[in-house]
Amino acid sequence: MIGNVRYLPRKLRKWYILYLICLILIYGWLLFADQSAVLAVAILLVLFAIELAFMWHSENSFLGSVLVACLLYGIWMLPFVLR
Repeated sequence: MIGNVRYLPRKLRKWYILYLICLILIYGWLLFADQSAVLAVAILLVLFAIELAFMWHSENSFLGSVLVACLLYGIWMLPFVLR
């Protein structure tokens, strides 16, 4: 995901880095605060939508970015779904 920064237009790079920092903090909070699975999956789906919005403006292949994001967010949701 951090590799996507180089494919974004320069004006969106700082916002994407800020988004990644918030993503890590929110995921850590969800994981260690023992939140309900419904809340965690809902928040991760919102973050996934934000990720897709950034990738829409990327110079990289949109389909490839979507597939990688689906894989990563799917893996990240496993701890909450398997509780």
